[in-house]
Amino acid sequence: MLARVAGGYFSQVYLVELALMVWMIYTADHLMDARTIQHTASTPRHRFHQRHSVVMTVLLVLSAVLFLYLIPADTGAKLWRNALLLFALIVVYLASLIWARKRGFRYVYKELFIAVVYVAGLAIVPLSKADEPFTWLTGIYLVRLFCLAHVNLLLFSLLEYEVDLRDEHPSVLKWFGPAKVKGFIKGMLVLGPVLGLLALYLDPAHQTELLILSAMELVIILVYALRKYLVMGELYRVLGDGLFLLPGLLWIYETFQRL
Repeated sequence: MLARVAGGYFSQVYLVELALMVWMIYTADHLMDARTIQHTASTPRHRFHQRHSVVMTVLLVLSAVLFLYLIPADTGAKLWRNALLLFALIVVYLASLIWARKRGFRYVYKELFIAVVYVAGLAIVPLSKADEPFTWLTGIYLVRLFCLAHVNLLLFSLLEYEVDLRDEHPSVLKWFGPAKVKGFIKGMLVLGPVLGLLALYLDPAHQTELLILSAMELVIILVYALRKYLVMGELYRVLGDGLFLLPGLLWIYETFQRL
């Protein structure tokens, strides 16, 4: 969707690269968490990475090799430069977590780091390959994506505050507290739809993409409103992470249309 808003085309292999990058960051983060927890982890995902750390490490290395192998020959200098900047940002994020865990430092805003890295990862190829310069519409799109990712992560931290304290995970709640974090969430839940209405009014040509983002925002609003009822089985995580698959429905539809 971002490629359509920014005005550009890129090979579908970059979608595979994006999926691999997200999975590698997710896995590396959980492996580091699992190694620093001295007792049996409180969450199923961390217990899984504790029990299968060797297998997951091997898969992580193989994924990195596959990622490098799949890099297209037409990547271009601009994309390489932006990719190196993104890689540096990821290294800073992971290094800060390692340092915080060793020092027992509690004030690491990992939710902000992850949201920035996520949006940067989504934007790096479309913006590097774009035919047109950066526009205000692209900026609105990126801000809405950031709000979605940030709210999603803050919501997870809010609902897992006791777990993070018990397993000594870095969390923004240890810094600001639940009340302020709820304020951050509510502010971004308002900002996203307001920007969406503005973009839809000023540029209805991209209403499909903007409406999909609105549907994603509606899902996260409902998850936040019903969070007390979604704790069982970590349903809030299923819905919160699942909403980022909604743009894939447009891609599937357009792929079948071309067949």
